Amino acid sequence: HVEQNHAIFTKRFGANSLHHCEVMLGDVYASRELDAAFHIAGAAHDDTTAALHPLVISRQFWPDVEAQSLTMPPRLAKSLETFSAHYARTQPTRRLRWLLHLGSVDVEVDMDDGRRVSVRVSPLQAAVVEVISSMVECVPVPCIVTADDVATELSLDRPSALGTLRFWAGHGLLQELADGTAPGSFEVKK
Repeated sequence: HVEQNHAIFTKRFGANSLHHCEVMLGDVYASRELDAAFHIAGAAHDDTTAALHPLVISRQFWPDVEAQSLTMPPRLAKSLETFSAHYARTQPTRRLRWLLHLGSVDVEVDMDDGRRVSVRVSPLQAAVVEVISSMVECVPVPCIVTADDVATELSLDRPSALGTLRFWAGHGLLQELADGTAPGSFEVKK
């Protein structure tokens, strides 16, 4: 059916109109092959890297997307570096640029009270929960995380950090403090 549909679309819209679509579909197919080769090669040796499935696209044929600044936490950054090294070996004439504000991440958080929070989030939201999880081993109880802490850790603006912390508070991982502490302070629920 694929060939028949392609012929119908070509006749209806013209070959020139479909060229960009063909390249975009080719990117998706090639990206799936690259991802499969990455995982078969055993490069994904930890849970975080094993869960990484990026979509590699050709910037000439996709809409322009402005990159936003975001510093990933060390564990996530290491996974991205592992994939980048694999990409450099398999595609030596191409360069990979991560668009860290795009995409989705499936996150599961096991809470001490037995709850499991499963949600599909943005890479920013995943990075923030990673920062929070690294703070869970806080010596003081309760463990407090602030929007300023997260903004500094991930090199992003405070309103984005605050909004993301409030997102996680809405999912029961945090509780915003309103008792005279600095605005944007959250208690980590365990």
